[in-house]
Amino acid sequence: MPELIAGKKAFTLFEVAESIRKVIAERYTTRFWIRAEMNKLNFYPASGHCYPELVHKEGNKIKAEFRSVLWKTDFERINRQFKTALGESLHDGIKILFEAGITFDAQYGMTLRIYDIDVNYTLGDLEAEKHASIERLKTEGVFQLNKQVKHALLPRRIAIISIETSKGYADFRQILQSQQERYSIFHMLFPTLLQGDKAAESIVKQLRRIRKIHHHFDIVAIIRGGGGEVGLTCFNNFALAREISTYPLPVYTGIGHATNETVSELVSYFNGITPTKVAEHIITQFESFDQTILNAEKNILDYARQLASRQHRDIHVFGNRLHQAAIRLTQSQTETIGHLQIRVKQANRFYAKTAFSQLEKQQDALHKAQAAWLSLKKADLQLAEDRLRASSLNRLEEQTGKISLNERLVHTLDPKNILKRGYSITLKNGQLVTTFESIAPDDQLETILFNGKIQSTVLSSTTES
Repeated sequence: MPELIAGKKAFTLFEVAESIRKVIAERYTTRFWIRAEMNKLNFYPASGHCYPELVHKEGNKIKAEFRSVLWKTDFERINRQFKTALGESLHDGIKILFEAGITFDAQYGMTLRIYDIDVNYTLGDLEAEKHASIERLKTEGVFQLNKQVKHALLPRRIAIISIETSKGYADFRQILQSQQERYSIFHMLFPTLLQGDKAAESIVKQLRRIRKIHHHFDIVAIIRGGGGEVGLTCFNNFALAREISTYPLPVYTGIGHATNETVSELVSYFNGITPTKVAEHIITQFESFDQTILNAEKNILDYARQLASRQHRDIHVFGNRLHQAAIRLTQSQTETIGHLQIRVKQANRFYAKTAFSQLEKQQDALHKAQAAWLSLKKADLQLAEDRLRASSLNRLEEQTGKISLNERLVHTLDPKNILKRGYSITLKNGQLVTTFESIAPDDQLETILFNGKIQSTVLSSTTES
């Protein structure tokens, strides 16, 4: 009951909550179907209950947000339906059509209790998302781009986007390894999520990582094991599909289902449905190339045999023709040689006679030239003899004069003649004295004159200042 507080009618919070509960219970007596996006499932394993976070969006703006509850028994029943129909449990980020009733609790407030979820609606929404991605890719003109990328002659280097624990990845590796003795195929794993809210973003991240080193690879293979349609929703994501369609390398997909291709599979270079099919397709390319080489080898050998056979026939025919031509040519050349021999003999006689006549003329001319040359040389020799005689006499007279002059100079420079003119020679110890510094007192000196020698002892010596 309300109380009067300071003249005001006041209710307790519980009374207000209880009033709201009664109004809601009286107003919302039946269940009804609601469309919403399950932003978070909020499953609690300990209790088995879920507390989904539901939102309504218009564009990227949230227009409404509500708490809900999915009790354990209802969750288990609905989850079995999803696994049976779609091969996957309830998860975050899907649009649902659900049957619910409104409840109100004084402690927890207003809540939507979920009783059932329409699986077909969720699948239909995913299909609509797929068609929207396809139309957008076609509008941008990139839907077929990856199918037009230049493919390597053989896919020898493979970048694999998968998860290491995937059975599909194990099957893929087993097939490649079974052929390792025949073919050299390098493969490298780029691990990623393959389903759930983060799968598309994770795959795009690895594709962009590979793009930076794409020159080290020939193809990219995106592979995973089997799964339901909801498990493949990430492969309808526009960002992922666009990354594949505009990729610089051929992208192979094998994501484990046989019907209702995803957008990523539609835009990829090759879709093998399963990882096994992708691996078999890769091996088939090597086998086809092998067969092409074998066929080319067989064709080359066949052509070589045919060519050798034709050449043998042609050589035989040509040999016969050459033999006949040689016979004809030999006969013709024999006749020609006979004619030439006759002409050579006649020419030899003519040239011999002419040459003998010219030789006689040249001998006469040579005798005359020799006589004239000898006469000329005799005259030159007589002239040279006269010039030599005159030159010798002049030279003899000149040298005789020089000898007489030298005799007079020698006579003049004779030491005896010099001593006669009053000069003397001083010796010390038999050595010629030429400087004052070499004389000391008591030195014994020998002085040579014109007509004798003087022995003397040095008492003192002075020098001119």
